[in-house]
Amino acid sequence: MKALLPTSARATRAAGLALLATIALGIAAASGATAAPATVPTGATGATGATGATGPGGQTAPGGGSSTSLPVTPVLAPGAPPVTLTSYRHQYARWATTTLPGEAIRTAPSTGARTVARLHLLTSDGLPEVYQLLELYTDAHGTQWVKIAVPMRPNGVTGWVPEDDLGPFHIVHALIRVNLALKQITLYHDGKVVFRASVGIGKPSTPTPTGDFWVREKFPVDPPVPLYGPYAIGTSDYSNVETDWPGGGVVGIHGTDEPYFVPGDPSHGCIRLRNNEITRLYPLVAIGTPIEVF
Repeated sequence: MKALLPTSARATRAAGLALLATIALGIAAASGATAAPATVPTGATGATGATGATGPGGQTAPGGGSSTSLPVTPVLAPGAPPVTLTSYRHQYARWATTTLPGEAIRTAPSTGARTVARLHLLTSDGLPEVYQLLELYTDAHGTQWVKIAVPMRPNGVTGWVPEDDLGPFHIVHALIRVNLALKQITLYHDGKVVFRASVGIGKPSTPTPTGDFWVREKFPVDPPVPLYGPYAIGTSDYSNVETDWPGGGVVGIHGTDEPYFVPGDPSHGCIRLRNNEITRLYPLVAIGTPIEVF
């Protein structure tokens, strides 16, 4: 059950929500889309909702790849085992933004645990930051905590925040798999293949990092940058080598002006598709979609 926030925290959350709404309306207006109204936080029990919901920034994806807001947050008994919120094996993931930037992300579900990072409102591209939700737990005091995956270097950082520090929960029933050996990307919706294409990956000196990641943002490349093609999808994957990139070395999925290198290993770590293929993939991918790179 949500506890009442102190006045200062409620004011900060209100300001954060207002900024997110402003960003969503601005991007939606530019793209011709309509931003969805705010929804209540959602839970861990597998409830379902309508597809085609709007993600942060007014971005949408149709059908089984859409991001869905759910209507109820479960209240767990204090000390009960954590509830799983994301499963790559079962091809679903939950995610949320934050309305309280600067709040601590801790090593354990306790206000006395060490801080490993802090929540932030926006990505380096100015879009709402997306946190993957891993587990839900209620402590002995009745405070609900969420274990989150944190988009930062090194890859794989996780931590705990009070549920009140996050915005509405969303769920996506999809999975992207990037097979580096085959140089191939595959998108699944509800367990079914809906897209597959060859890709260019990182060269041996700047390899594409492997692991479990998620889609943080997506946007048309405007003004055009031929190197990136017409669309870009930002992930939570960070290069282990290119630490001086703009934005800190985020691995993206995007088009290319060198289609003859696909399939191949020409990049600094990003995943490149031919422009006609990224144009097909882009509307099928929802914010929060989990990504396996192996």
